[in-house]
Amino acid sequence: MKIDFILLKVTDDGPGIGEDIKTNVFTPFSTTKEIGKGLGLGLSLSHSLAKKMEGDQYLEDTNPTTFVLKLKLVR
Repeated sequence: MKIDFILLKVTDDGPGIGEDIKTNVFTPFSTTKEIGKGLGLGLSLSHSLAKKMEGDQYLEDTNPTTFVLKLKLVR
């Protein structure tokens, strides 16, 4: 069996992500934090980097919140 990718799943035990937020979660400058507490760039930056490395990052579930980072294995 050949393995081409590795998946890293991160699950949060918080209140979950609302439907209104999940559509923009990877959009640059999209944040739920108050002004001055965050730029809203973390998820969009990591998503962009994953894509550039022929991988992916996506929201698998919203309650509990589970993000998946899929990275291509280089041999």
